Amino acid sequence: MRHLSSTRALSFIEQAIISATTFLAMLFFARTLSKEAWGVFSITIALFHFSQGFQRALITIPMITFSPGEDASKANFRFWLKEMHLLTAKALLLCSFAILVGSCLVAEHWINTALTGLLAVLAPHFYYEFIRRTLIQIGRSSVLVHLSWIYAGVTALAVFFVTQYGQTTLAAAFAYASGALLASAAGLVIVRQSVSEFDNHDLQQNQRLHLSVFSKWALFSHFAFSAYVIAIPIILGFAAGPAAVAVLTAIRNLVQPLNTLLAAIDNVDKPKASREWAERKYQGLFAALSQTRRILLLFGGSYLLLAALFGVPVLSFIYAGKYDGNMEVLILWLAIYAAMLVSQPSETGLFILRKPAQLFKARALSALLGMAVAAAAIPMWAVGGAGLALLVGWATNAVATHYFLIREKTLGEIR
Repeated sequence: MRHLSSTRALSFIEQAIISATTFLAMLFFARTLSKEAWGVFSITIALFHFSQGFQRALITIPMITFSPGEDASKANFRFWLKEMHLLTAKALLLCSFAILVGSCLVAEHWINTALTGLLAVLAPHFYYEFIRRTLIQIGRSSVLVHLSWIYAGVTALAVFFVTQYGQTTLAAAFAYASGALLASAAGLVIVRQSVSEFDNHDLQQNQRLHLSVFSKWALFSHFAFSAYVIAIPIILGFAAGPAAVAVLTAIRNLVQPLNTLLAAIDNVDKPKASREWAERKYQGLFAALSQTRRILLLFGGSYLLLAALFGVPVLSFIYAGKYDGNMEVLILWLAIYAAMLVSQPSETGLFILRKPAQLFKARALSALLGMAVAAAAIPMWAVGGAGLALLVGWATNAVATHYFLIREKTLGEIR
């Protein structure tokens, strides 16, 4: 218990440093870049999150689920690193191909600019995320804080140069990638030293078969998730232009610190839930998920309340009035993040139970309703319509994932 508390504390510190760095970088970009440049950079980030969803589906979550515990994680490290190399190479090739096709067929030049920014961001952040998750898995959480300071220092320096000398979308993308590049390189050296005494083991044949099925449904779930989370800002960009996306993402920056809480909890509690399931089955898993839910609602709910009370003057101050007059968008983001806080433990439970097919059903329903609202609301209300569509998607996901999780528990106990 003491080890878990220490690991969670280190994860919070590390995630707080990373999130604070990213949060401040985004604030500086939103304040200094033109609305069009900030909007295009926001689309780059949306495309990156879409791409990172493949990493989560094919590498991160399977690694936690199929290699639980320090010894298994160390023994299987080279297997997962090889998978990471292959995935990154495929992502870079696909992005390069998209840029080539876009330059020939797409009239909107900002799409190619966003894709070029994605090309710069992909590999550094892919590897940094992989190294961070691996260090937690192998019991080297203390290293995370040191790497986060590398990330913060290099990123801050790069952001300073962008805001002073190169206020463009691509300059912002390279600045965003710089800290992750150096931190992941340093982290990879440390991980290799930590696992050097372990024999290299691939997953067993029966695990590979389960992994294949698991990854297939995890990919389907990611596509459905992307439909109501990542596609909507891109649709907004085509319907109302990059400036509309700029407003949506600038207002979101106020609640962006909640991603610190969500990510820090996810970094530690997903491996914890996996161990509890392996040791105590449903009793252990649901006890772990209940504790996660209480932490999220206590700290996340408190932040949402403060944002509701003081959000408008804070936004006006940090953006110098640039994005005033968007109270309804702020309210929508507060509701969206409330749904996200409720959703995360249920999604974790379905992954740990190796039921990605049920998660896909929940996300597919969420995507269907979210995209239907987007199609009707974005033409009428632009930014407000996009926010409403996101809210419908996330709220549906919160209800549906909880239903499927309880259903799996009931069926499992009967068996």
